[in-house]
Amino acid sequence: MIRLAWLSSAASAAVLVAACGGGGGGGGSSLTASDPTDKYVGTWTNCLVVPVPSGPTVSALTSFTATKIDATHGSFTTTVTVFATTNCTVLMLSDPVLVPELSGKGTIDSVGTGPSGSDKITFTPSTLPSFKDIALVTGGQLQFGDAGSAKDAQGYPTALDSSFILTKQP
Repeated sequence: MIRLAWLSSAASAAVLVAACGGGGGGGGSSLTASDPTDKYVGTWTNCLVVPVPSGPTVSALTSFTATKIDATHGSFTTTVTVFATTNCTVLMLSDPVLVPELSGKGTIDSVGTGPSGSDKITFTPSTLPSFKDIALVTGGQLQFGDAGSAKDAQGYPTALDSSFILTKQP
């Protein structure tokens, strides 16, 4: 209903973004502004209109927040909130519906070597098996791999998903 396939990718992405997220390092490691994870740190959102079979059209607000652990590792949290409106706004007290949160960690395995210069990432959600994905940040937007595309020899998607793009929040 709410792009459940994307939630898996989002988990991957979330891990990726999480790998890029905010927090400080530790153990004497030095973090620089040019770390691969830096571009993912922050909160990214998307409001998607979702037609429901035999029901009204609803909207789903996906929020992906990533924090930085070190240069290539991060943590993420992804939430999806479903609204009875088509613009991700609250309509009544029983609205919205919150889908269970997904969180975990991500590792940037390779920088800029995926399609269109995307990063190759392994996501490890806390409640799902690990998976491989790609992610690309351009112009304040975050795009993940197309879960339905072919996989390369290493198991990463070979195409970006142009139908679901997250926008960085201030």
